[in-house]
Amino acid sequence: MADLSPLYLYKETRVNLEQANPGSAIYIHLTAHGGSNNSSRALLRRQQDSENAQAEDEQSFIDKFTASSASIYFRQSHKYPRSFLWRVLEDGKVLEVRSVDLSKAEQEKDEAALTLKFVFSSAIRPAGVALSDPTKRDLLNVFVLTSSNDLYTLSLKPDFFSRSEATEASTSSWCRTFLPSSFSLRYPHRLYACNAEELFISLHDGGLLRLTRKPEDDGSQWRESLFTEGNWGSSIRGFIPWKGQNTIRYGDIDLEQTTVTSVVTSPSKSHIYTVSLNHTLKAWNLSTGKISFTKDLLNKERQPQELAKYLIDPATPQLIQVLNIEGVLPGNRHHIVTYSPIGAGQFKFWAVDESREGIEDLYPDDGFTAPEPLSSSSDVWSMAQFKITSANVGPNVDIWILWKNNTSSQIRNSSFDVTDLPRTWSTGWIATASETVNEAPRPVLSDLDPSDTSDQWLEYLFFPGRFTRATLETSLSVYLSSNKDIRPGRSVSKSTTLKERLCYAVASLVILGRSNAGNMDYQRYRRDTHAQWQRLWRTAVGIEKRRGEAISLVYDDYSYMPWVITIDGVSAIRECSDTELLWHNHSTMQEFEELLRVRAPHRRIGKRSRMQPNHLAGLVNAATLFRDGFSEPLEYACKATLESELLQDPSYSASARIRSFYDRCNFAGQIGDEEYNQLINALKDCGGVKELDNRLFLGVLETIGQDNLEEGHMLISTSFGAKILVQGAEETIYQNLNILFSLLVLVVFVAVEIDSDEEPLEYLDAAKIYIKLLRLLKEYVVLQWLAKTSRPLIPAMSVGDHDLDKRTNQRTDLLDKSHHYVPNAQSTLLQSLFISFWKFPPALPEFPLSSVLTYAFRCWISSIPLLNSYNTVVPNVMCNLLREGNLDLALGFLQYLPNTAWATYLKGRLYTSRKDYSLAAIHFKKAAFGLAKGRSRAVGPSESNGLLDLLEVKDLSNNGFPRYYLHILTLFEQCKAYSFVADFARLAMHFVRSGDDDDLRSQILSRLFYASIYTCDFDEAYMSLTQFPDTVLQKAAITTLLTTMMSQNFTSQLLSFPFLGLYDTVDAILSSLCQKILNISTGPPYHKVLYAFRLSRNDFRGAAAVLHQRLQRLRTSSISSKDSHNEVVTQGYLSLINVLASVEPSQAWLLAEGYNGISKRRVVTLEDVRKEYQEELDREAMIENNQFSFAGVGDEMDVL
Repeated sequence: MADLSPLYLYKETRVNLEQANPGSAIYIHLTAHGGSNNSSRALLRRQQDSENAQAEDEQSFIDKFTASSASIYFRQSHKYPRSFLWRVLEDGKVLEVRSVDLSKAEQEKDEAALTLKFVFSSAIRPAGVALSDPTKRDLLNVFVLTSSNDLYTLSLKPDFFSRSEATEASTSSWCRTFLPSSFSLRYPHRLYACNAEELFISLHDGGLLRLTRKPEDDGSQWRESLFTEGNWGSSIRGFIPWKGQNTIRYGDIDLEQTTVTSVVTSPSKSHIYTVSLNHTLKAWNLSTGKISFTKDLLNKERQPQELAKYLIDPATPQLIQVLNIEGVLPGNRHHIVTYSPIGAGQFKFWAVDESREGIEDLYPDDGFTAPEPLSSSSDVWSMAQFKITSANVGPNVDIWILWKNNTSSQIRNSSFDVTDLPRTWSTGWIATASETVNEAPRPVLSDLDPSDTSDQWLEYLFFPGRFTRATLETSLSVYLSSNKDIRPGRSVSKSTTLKERLCYAVASLVILGRSNAGNMDYQRYRRDTHAQWQRLWRTAVGIEKRRGEAISLVYDDYSYMPWVITIDGVSAIRECSDTELLWHNHSTMQEFEELLRVRAPHRRIGKRSRMQPNHLAGLVNAATLFRDGFSEPLEYACKATLESELLQDPSYSASARIRSFYDRCNFAGQIGDEEYNQLINALKDCGGVKELDNRLFLGVLETIGQDNLEEGHMLISTSFGAKILVQGAEETIYQNLNILFSLLVLVVFVAVEIDSDEEPLEYLDAAKIYIKLLRLLKEYVVLQWLAKTSRPLIPAMSVGDHDLDKRTNQRTDLLDKSHHYVPNAQSTLLQSLFISFWKFPPALPEFPLSSVLTYAFRCWISSIPLLNSYNTVVPNVMCNLLREGNLDLALGFLQYLPNTAWATYLKGRLYTSRKDYSLAAIHFKKAAFGLAKGRSRAVGPSESNGLLDLLEVKDLSNNGFPRYYLHILTLFEQCKAYSFVADFARLAMHFVRSGDDDDLRSQILSRLFYASIYTCDFDEAYMSLTQFPDTVLQKAAITTLLTTMMSQNFTSQLLSFPFLGLYDTVDAILSSLCQKILNISTGPPYHKVLYAFRLSRNDFRGAAAVLHQRLQRLRTSSISSKDSHNEVVTQGYLSLINVLASVEPSQAWLLAEGYNGISKRRVVTLEDVRKEYQEELDREAMIENNQFSFAGVGDEMDVL
């Protein structure tokens, strides 16, 4: 057992502390004691994270972005917000406080999403922060002790964390300072808050300073009491401190060996227990001020010369804890647990009787040492912190231990009987597994993979939660400083994205050269690019490892869950799911099956399939080992083949597909005897290859799903809870996908290589398991894409809601309430699409939060009905992407759309948005029958997810081809793709029947007409307008046709149109246009067209009338009066005479209006026209002879 890997029953879910909303961090500057805090408005400012998102090097990153100390405080009132994370940042000058509650009640309107950052004028002392909450007021008290010995009391109201206006009040109303007089001669070492009205400060000389105040006091005054080993008093005036010879240097202070480093209070609050640097446990009576008892931490007598060996490091945060377990110790006694960090480290369990002020070592002959984590011989692990928890009744208690080795850390847990420690202490130690999603293999350069190297690295580096933006910015800064040849400032603007700057920096150091043969050496260029990305990645990994250093362990007694706080993150310690138990313990499940049954009796792994957990773990182990042995070509071939299997509709039987999978991956050539024998040996853990059973595979698969509990009193997830939920979901998806893929390749290999006709496997139906695995893989491939793909944060909208109006209202509410909304914030698609209406189950004693959290991850994923409603959910996601304009993301998601009519239509919508109209038209036509006349369920508002309005939904709800094509042509019309509008209008007209609605016919013909006008297809335009059922629309269309064709010089084609039954309408429109023309010489030739139109219809007198009208307009213009050589008028007269001469003499007349200045209508004969023609000739001759007329038109001509 000593060398055996531990049982992993818990798992760590770590989240970064980047602001989900960059505008939610509020900096508040506080003055020192004696200063004025009244001008708080000038001292408060909101700072965007992007302002200082990078550091020059790794050390400056640590100084700027990571915490020197941090913890989580859980309020006793249990009101929201109740969980507060505090961190000391920026060389101790900044204290950050934020809410880290995972959920809140539905009646809580505002979310505590703000982060308060208090800036102090002096650095905060180590161990100089303590939090408490009053019992009678809804406040959070933050006590801060600075290097200038100022004690700050911050009384923060809950709305400080939800409304920025609340912090704009006068700082003096919630921030008070106090300078203890005791600090004039002594130095503080640690601050401890017993409650909101009582503080203890350990002093460098071994004394304790007790500060008390009344509940109504604001913290500006405290009553000081000094506790020393000699005596104590309410006043310390005149007390002269002394300094011993043997001191311990800590920072800039010399600490006496009696200095207190750990403080706890007794259950009755009448005593305090302390541990000093000299390895001593003391009990102080708060009533008398005397020491009740003193004990060595290991209950040993020390010789004077040995004392130096047992001195404790002053930085050790915790060495003692009080346990108050009812019914275990007789009388009023309670337990004290102490830890001695000397040597291997030992725990001691004591029984204390406060009334008699006595203490008893419960196990004087035993020292309890926690086993260190398994590691190499060179690793040195030290216990950083421990927490012991109990249910307050019964002897069983749990212990949580945080082990550290440099920047690495591990959590160990054990459950034991406090009344039978020697027997139960060493058994039952379990471990906490770390996440695997962020430890995914980095991109590998492969000749088989044609994708771009930079694209692979960008996807890896920007995988959500893997690296923070500050980490990547700092890595880039370090990378640039180590390569002086890069000058990004000359070519990259400030607005350039981080991805673009990374690509530019890498590309600047890579040169595309030539090979020895003189050709462009693309292979070497690709290798060099990959090598540069690796350099950048190593820098980021180095920073990330330091960010993961744990600094504290806390336990929430209300929700029953431990937390680990790192220097730049928070980790929730939760129970492993059944799948995770099989994954992390796949090689040791048989040895720990009994321990699992004792520690997790609620687990029922393999219950439905009636298989033993060790057999299920053995199958997972065999599949994992088998796939781990794949060569690079085989792994790539399996992934490529799986992708084609998932994204193509099956056209062959399952057996044929298994055989095809086997052949395409070339298992026969890639798996040798060694790999085969290794697989056979691994399968022995699940009963052997001949015992492979459907139930074995189904037993593993049943652990992947999660049944939903009844909703009951569910809670709303907070933004921080959503971050934890998304991170846990990403881990679950990544791990389940790996297991499913490993099982699939195992089934393929076993089905072909082992399950032969000669020796078939009796209990294994490989084809059935293969199909089930493919269905699950299809679901998880989509989930993985959603989990790794991010977009700018928008108010989330669930894709599962069935009421469009309700969803729209909820979206509006989110927009109204999101007063910290910043468009540049990022969120994964998994979060933005599916988390908005998810509700958290509450934590209960029988369902601690560590279990509820795991349930929430799995239940949330299972609530996305991809498995049973793939053809509905996936198109719904595409609708959201199209609606929000995420076209690049939609193009990447296109491969997952099913081959349904609705999904095909969405493909057309995507191509329309990308202006690829030809492809869009193809897909719209393919989807026509299914949406216009199909028998499938009509498209509803929920399916369109806001992409379509109610009228558009009606057009796609099996409402006939005309309305479907009308909807499609409207889409193209919005894009001004008029040739496609015309195409689909013709298709729509093809399906219009005589009995159909005239309004529908008019809409289609109108769209067809105007599309034809835009594309200059005037033949089609003419044919469409002749079919208009509405005469008003028809008249407007004729006007448009006439004006457009004349303006574009298509008059000949216009005159060729017969206009059957429309002669009078066309003639009237042309006549009206002639009347409206302002300048006859430069305007459109409406008169000429009307003349030609009438002439082509043998209306000679009508043609003559329009010619005569034109002549009268010309004679009044400047053309005829100033240019004697202009033949426009004379030619017009000749044309008019020619037309009138073409009819019978008795008909050679016309009716003219306004002739020669006379407003009355009159008859003009052919002889009158000839006379006017002769007068025009005489006038032009006189002008040529310089004889000009001075009279107006119509007067007698006077000449010079």
